[in-house]
Amino acid sequence: MWKVLLAPAFLMMSPIEADAQQPIKITLHWITDSHGCKVWDSLPSPNESVTWTGPCVDGYADGKGRLSWFVNGRPYGTYEGELKGGHYDGHGMQIWPTGSRYDGEWKEDRANGHGTYRSAQGEVCSGLWVDGCFQGGGCTHSVGTSECRPAATK
Repeated sequence: MWKVLLAPAFLMMSPIEADAQQPIKITLHWITDSHGCKVWDSLPSPNESVTWTGPCVDGYADGKGRLSWFVNGRPYGTYEGELKGGHYDGHGMQIWPTGSRYDGEWKEDRANGHGTYRSAQGEVCSGLWVDGCFQGGGCTHSVGTSECRPAATK
């Protein structure tokens, strides 16, 4: 609702003049490994880096491989599976630094299809996922989104 209310106000703001000598750079959350291969980074962090072991097509991770995330040079999670155009897409397993993991189908960086999420505390959510949201009852976890809403009761 706030986005809808704030959008007209944002459009009415005066444009900011850029210094003619300083080009405007827009960074869309892509991160590049040391070989020049890009992957999507939905939650960028300072001092973050990645390594990708799979194919790189037109500058983007594409195909099966292992993506390792690092913060300040220390391991911060891994994804092993399929990427398309730099996005998690196909079958793969994400392991977070907490030890939680999701193993299953992905579409556009979100759990989509059949998969199993196992939290570090031992909670298991196995079944159908749609746009990152578990479709069964009793699971409060999401994978690739923070926009899940509780299922409506009949």
